[in-house]
Amino acid sequence: MERSDTVNVHTLRNPSEALVTFGKLLGIGAETWEEQEELEKLTYDDPDFDCTKAINLTLDQIVPLINTYGNALMCHFILGELVVLEITPDINDEKLIQFRDQAHHSPTLKFELRLDKSKLIEKLQGELPPHCRLFLYLFPNALERFLYSELKGLEQSLWGTETKHKVIILIPKHEIWLTGPYLAVLGGEQIENWRNEVPRDPLDIEKVEKMYLTCRENLKWQESWLQLLTPLHIKVEGKALPKDLIANALHVHLVNSIILYTADRTVGNTDKPEFSTYAKATQSVNLTLTNPKDQLKEEERDGIRSLLKMLEWTYEPQWSVDRLPLVQISVVQALYVADPHVRYRLLMHNAVNIFDGLIWHWKAFIEGRVDAYMSEVRALEDYIGDTSQAFADQTEAMIKSLSDTMLAAVGVLLGSFIAALFQNSFNQTIFIIGMAVYAAYVFIFPLVYNMSYQWHRYKTIDKEFKARHHRFEERLHPDKVKEIMGTNITESEHSFKSWFIATLLAYIIVIILAIYAAIKVPVVILHVTQ
Repeated sequence: MERSDTVNVHTLRNPSEALVTFGKLLGIGAETWEEQEELEKLTYDDPDFDCTKAINLTLDQIVPLINTYGNALMCHFILGELVVLEITPDINDEKLIQFRDQAHHSPTLKFELRLDKSKLIEKLQGELPPHCRLFLYLFPNALERFLYSELKGLEQSLWGTETKHKVIILIPKHEIWLTGPYLAVLGGEQIENWRNEVPRDPLDIEKVEKMYLTCRENLKWQESWLQLLTPLHIKVEGKALPKDLIANALHVHLVNSIILYTADRTVGNTDKPEFSTYAKATQSVNLTLTNPKDQLKEEERDGIRSLLKMLEWTYEPQWSVDRLPLVQISVVQALYVADPHVRYRLLMHNAVNIFDGLIWHWKAFIEGRVDAYMSEVRALEDYIGDTSQAFADQTEAMIKSLSDTMLAAVGVLLGSFIAALFQNSFNQTIFIIGMAVYAAYVFIFPLVYNMSYQWHRYKTIDKEFKARHHRFEERLHPDKVKEIMGTNITESEHSFKSWFIATLLAYIIVIILAIYAAIKVPVVILHVTQ
């Protein structure tokens, strides 16, 4: 291992050592550096810094600081408007002597220090792997202070408008190893293995986006506190000390976000949500969201796992709209009689029972819906069969009426002919009257009355079927309705219309033939007899 690599590994394991050592030389304690550390930088400004402490610095005391932080560090002493000493890689004894000559007459100097932690990460780790954003904390207390921020601040600082990266926070001087799909907080002896927690494939952004959209469409927030953040972003598991404040802050944020994503409505100020309400028809319960500084008990932390399971179960895409109201009812039933001051912690205590009850009620709900669904399917199948049979009955009635009319035509023809022969000569008047009366009968009753009735009945059946078909599509999926219908109704309608037209034409032909017979037969008989 080369010297630079050795320095980088040592710095990663203890990134604050050089700064703390340098601070001791200047009379600046580690707690002061902790107070000045932020997410991406550490800054320190003292406009009245004791000049004696500065001019006593030696090159050997400064070099470790430069070797550790390199160009990530900006540190200088200012006298008036003049920078009298700038700590850079090219610093030497000659510059220190010149600094002492310029500054020894002044009791104070302005001291400024900036540590760009993004550049420090780049120096220590080189090119970062894709699909991750890396942050480094020199002091655990500084990370604790950052995690005491509101959810809105965490989202903006860690993810911003970009959620396709996993956020990894390194805190080498702290024994912790918590990791999840979108966040990891890593520290301790295994810090060099942080790359093992980098996702190899792009994150499932669609899942969290759907969860966020479903939440905003179905739940009511007084303010848009979050733009993309979901409880899944804060989900972490792993190792931490029992009363670890960093882990505790993450757990509290997780519970608060789960409540935000399952309660019917949430109110607060522009910066943070404060109260959430679970509601059912006649009852509701209010929960006050807790502060990340509040310490959770071990049994309460155990309940968080069940709350997380409940959340993921609730937001399964195909069921979320139905499950959210069920969660509301279950939480109200579990917490309604409890003192409002203990409901938040009681939610975690009872999380296992609440989730078990949800599963049972959902099973009963689904079984009821399945029974209702199958009843609708059977009703649709029966109705399609009845409608097809109604068309078939109409067709059968038309065919029977036509057959009767044809048989009657033969009878009328023979009867009229025989009646016309009762006298000595063929009585064409009787024959013509008989055939004319028959033609009029066929026109009025089978053709006009019966066929009009059959068409009106067809339109009534068709109108009723379309109305019932629309109602079935509201209760069943349209594709399922189409599948059950098949081509039965279409074929039945086509068959009825074909027979209707054929029967109509047949009646017209019968009428024409009756009139033709009334005119032509007497002429033929007269011609034969002569």
